[in-house]
Parts: sequence; C-alpha cells; structure tokens
Amino acid sequence: SEMQIQDQRLLLTLRHLHSVLDELRADSAHWEDTRSSGGTSPIRARTGSEGRGCQPVCSRGLAQLLRGEESRRSSLP
Repeated sequence: SEMQIQDQRLLLTLRHLHSVLDELRADSAHWEDTRSSGGTSPIRARTGSEGRGCQPVCSRGLAQLLRGEESRRSSLP
C-alpha cells in the first residue's frame, strides 16, 4: 500500500546515498594522497571528477527529499 511504496522509495534513496558516500570517500582518499605527496594542486586534481559535478546538488536535493518524507510520515495519525 502507500506505506510500502514510501518504504521502497526510502530504501532506494538510502542505497543511492550509500553509493554517493562511497564515491566521496574514494575521492577524499585520492585527495589525501595527492596532498601528502605534494603533487598537483587540489583544484587540478579535482578536474578529473568534474563529470560527477552534479553530486553536491543531487545529494542536497536528496536530503530535502528525505526530510520531506520524514515530516510527511510524522504527520500521519
């Protein structure tokens, strides 16, 4: 029913957030490597992942979506 649909959507959102987190973690590990080895400047290193440039926006939208789900669920009788 309605709750099941909501639960499924939340599950999908969670899974997506997990993969985003994993990518970000990999990114920051890569950053640490380049920083500690005195390699290229962070900005130049960053350009490699510009393809995923939408992510901050995406995760912000997801956070808002999740917050919306929360408030909708708590307003249920």
